[in-house]
Amino acid sequence: GFADTKETIENTNENIKETIEKEEEIIELKREEFEKDLNKALEVKEEGNNYFRQKNYLEALNKYSQAIELCPEDIEHYEQRSIFYGNRAACYSSLNEHDLVIADCTSSLELNNNYIKVLVRRSQSYEVLEKYDEALADMKRVIELDPSYPRGQDIINRLQKKSDEKLEKMKTEAFGKLKELGNSILGNFGMSLDNFKMEQDKT
Repeated sequence: GFADTKETIENTNENIKETIEKEEEIIELKREEFEKDLNKALEVKEEGNNYFRQKNYLEALNKYSQAIELCPEDIEHYEQRSIFYGNRAACYSSLNEHDLVIADCTSSLELNNNYIKVLVRRSQSYEVLEKYDEALADMKRVIELDPSYPRGQDIINRLQKKSDEKLEKMKTEAFGKLKELGNSILGNFGMSLDNFKMEQDKT
């Protein structure tokens, strides 16, 4: 009767308690595992920093890649992962691998979009690759985040000039190609575009 039921309930409660304790142990182990990973990631990052200071960029790059692999991917570790990507981008920059710089800077900024150092680095690589509009957009973002960024406005002016020159050059080339095409068509009739002098409206 009642005693049996009471004993069954107590046993059930005991089992539930044990299960909860086991779950908590597992969670604790998992948490330690995460922390261990992060600590290991920070350790290899430090090794990477030492190699970088010695200008041994390939070894540094390898260490930063390991740090990225070891770092937990949950939201509270975003900033840390962002730094590891930023550091690896610095290695690629020193090795003149500008496409890879841009890829890693982009990964870094996806995790922390206010990372000024990385925005500047990506802008510099875009400039090397003559992608002046993209370089300009990154530098404008830098000034937005830090209006007192050293020589920020000078850099923006320089990039704007390069962007305008590139656009002008593209227009001239496109016009040249059109003129060539026009002449090749008119050539069939024994004429050239120079036969058609454009009179500007006199005002």
